[in-house]
Amino acid sequence: MCWSVMKTAGKLLTKKLSLKQWALLLAGLIFLLWYAFCLPRPLFDAPLSVVLEDRNGQIWVGTLKGLCRYDEGRFIPIALPPSDAPEPLETLDANRVMCIAEDAAGQLWLGTDGSGLYHYDGNTFTNYTTADGLAGNSISSIVPDEKGGLWLGTMFNGVSYYAEGKTQLHFKANRTRATIESNRS
Repeated sequence: MCWSVMKTAGKLLTKKLSLKQWALLLAGLIFLLWYAFCLPRPLFDAPLSVVLEDRNGQIWVGTLKGLCRYDEGRFIPIALPPSDAPEPLETLDANRVMCIAEDAAGQLWLGTDGSGLYHYDGNTFTNYTTADGLAGNSISSIVPDEKGGLWLGTMFNGVSYYAEGKTQLHFKANRTRATIESNRS
C-alpha cells in the first residue's frame, strides 16, 4: 500500500498542479505528519472508556488498554499490577479500565473488565476481586457515597457495597429465578 501511495504521489509531482491542488497536497502531508508524530501514543490505538478530573485538576483517562494520566501536555501510561482475580477473563485485556471514581479522601478507584477493582492511593495499587467478596470482577460503575463507602455495579453479577476495607454487602443476580439476592438474610 505504501508503495502505491508513493507511486501515485510521484505521478502527481510530475504533472503540473494548480495552486489549489498544491495547497491540498501540502495540507494532507501536514495532517499525516501530525497524525504520525503528534498524537499521544498511549491513546493512539486504545479507545477511551472514561475520563476523570480529580480534585487537584489532574486528568485521568481509562482506556481499553489501561490507565493514563495527562501531564504537561502528554499522556503518561500507568501500569496496573497483575490482578488477583481467581479466573480473569482471558479474552479481554486485564488492563481495561471501565470506570474511575475519586473517594472522599481523594483516592482513586478503578473498575476493570474482568480484573476486579483497583484502589490507587497515589503511590500503590491494591486489587480487590470476588475472592475479597465482590459480586463480580467486571466492574462497570463506581459510586462513592457520603459515608466513605463505594457502590460497585458489575456487568453480570449484581451490585456490591464496599466500605471499611471490605465488602459489606452484595446483591447478586440469580438468573434461574430472575431475582436479585443479598448476602444478608
